[in-house]
Formats: sequence, structure tokens, C-alpha cells
Amino acid sequence: PGNTGQVLALAVSPDGRWLASAGEDGSIRIWDLDSPDFAAGPAFDLAGHEGNVTFLAFLPDGRLVSTGEDCIIRVWDLTASAPAANPLLFTETPSPIDGLAVSPNGRWLAVGSGEQAVVQVWDLSVADPQARTFRLSLRDPEPGFYDLEFSPDSLYLAASKGNGVGLWRLSSGAPIEVGQSAIASLPASNAVGSAASPARTLLFSPDSYWLFAGADTGIFWCSVTTMPACQQMVLRSSGLVYSDYASRAAMAISSDGDWLAAGYTNGTLKLWDISGGFNRDPILLEGHLGPVTALAFSADNHWLASGGGEAADARGQVG
Repeated sequence: PGNTGQVLALAVSPDGRWLASAGEDGSIRIWDLDSPDFAAGPAFDLAGHEGNVTFLAFLPDGRLVSTGEDCIIRVWDLTASAPAANPLLFTETPSPIDGLAVSPNGRWLAVGSGEQAVVQVWDLSVADPQARTFRLSLRDPEPGFYDLEFSPDSLYLAASKGNGVGLWRLSSGAPIEVGQSAIASLPASNAVGSAASPARTLLFSPDSYWLFAGADTGIFWCSVTTMPACQQMVLRSSGLVYSDYASRAAMAISSDGDWLAAGYTNGTLKLWDISGGFNRDPILLEGHLGPVTALAFSADNHWLASGGGEAADARGQVG
């Protein structure tokens, strides 16, 4: 009853009712989590994509956004009497699509393409979003597209490609570039190591003021007001943030903005108290047998959960 082949994307609706799963078979399965027998099979399927479906995201209003190898974006209304019929289609997209994000307020939809070195943004607040689209250039010449993130206040969009990070302010008129920073160009004294350093994971602080970039050589930070002047945090660390088990570095920030966590290939975690600045030594957490590839704080910020390449998971109390 589930997806055939590997599952490549999952998403849960804002109201917690729907679980969407998609992958190699090109279909999207929609599971009703309110049903007592939801595990018996999906409530319905959404078909139309050709090839792998690699990205899923719910909008705040409950609509589901999907895309994949066919580089067509579909927006599905799950509340319609026939959800699979007549999805909103976006066909003028970059190729390939290497990242997808929706803003927390539901206004903006963005996809990124490393090969074309662009981020394309649509304004979903207008009647015809395809008539109000913007292509933002990524200037870093190195290959690889790693992450695409909106700030919690939906006013900023950040993208990482190659060894660079780009930041745009989403004004009422059009996205305005704040700056682009080449992580690898920082002085050796500002980074752990001197090799090129792809920014594989981007995180905004809950107040949308700080942008953190997790790179192979350390964790970098920028203020949205001082970009592109990124600095390496005084959160010095050894070992790589990135691991071969995940395409993104394992990083998380607590919802109150007081704690920043990072996972490493040697199975350790480091937890920094950043409530008073970026100059405190981290707390070292151990227990994993392999690389740490996923991190999440509990809603009350008292617990940090971690997952890794081995079968076991760990959980530690914060504060």
C-alpha cells in the first residue's frame, strides 16, 4: 500500500492530519493520521510527476508543494473534493531542482539549481504566481547546491552553493540582494583549516537576526545587517560537521535562540550556550557509534534528540 522503491521525501501538514510520502515511484501517497488504521494504507495518491519525487513541503494553508526529476512544481489542494485533479503547475523552472523551500507565512516559494546557479522565487500571494517570479543569481563558481532557507519572519531567503552563501531580503516589490559571502575566502585565522568549505546547512536564529552556516571547516555566522561579512564563530571545533551519511550537516538551534547544537563524524555532539554571545566553550556530548546526521530540540527546549548512522538514537537534557 505504500511507496514502491526508496522514499525520498516526507512532510506533515500544519494541522497534523496528513502525512505525505514520495520517492522513486513518482507518486505521492497521502496518509490520514487521524484515522485509527492509517498504517493500513494511504487515504489517496497524487499522480502526475515523472521520475523521482525528491521534495515535499506543506504551505501554512494546508496545500502541498511537490517537485522532482521532471522539474515541474505541483501545488495540490488536499481539501478539494478531488485533490489529485488540476493541481497548480509551475513549468518554467530551473533544471535540475536541487532544493525547495516555502516561507513560514506562505507567501514565497523558492527552488534552487546548482547547475544553473540560480534561485527562482514565486510570490504565491498574487492571483497568478507565475506572472510574478524572480530569478536570483548565485555567483560562486564552484559546483554543488546545498541548502535553501527562509527566515522565521519570512523577510529573508538564504541559499548555499559551492563555497558561497547568498542572502536576499524579500521586500514588497522584489527580492533585494543583501550580500553573498565566499566561506572559503575567509582568512585562515577565521576558520578551522584552510581548504574550501562548502556551507552545507543554513540556520536562522528564531528572531531572524543571525544566519548560521555549517561548513566542513566549522560554523560561520553572519548578521542579516552585516552580510556578507561572515565570521567563524569562537565555537572552535575539530572534526567535520558534515558526514557522508547525510547531504546536510547536522545542526539545530533551540526555539528560544539560546542553544546551538552540531553533530560530527566521530559520533560526538557539541552544544553551545549562545544566549550571551558566541565566546563560550561547548558542552561535549558522546554516545553515538557513528556519525551524527540529525538533530532536533524539543518544543520546550529541555531536550535534544540526535540520530546517526548506527541503529541507536540518543537523547540528552539541555539546561
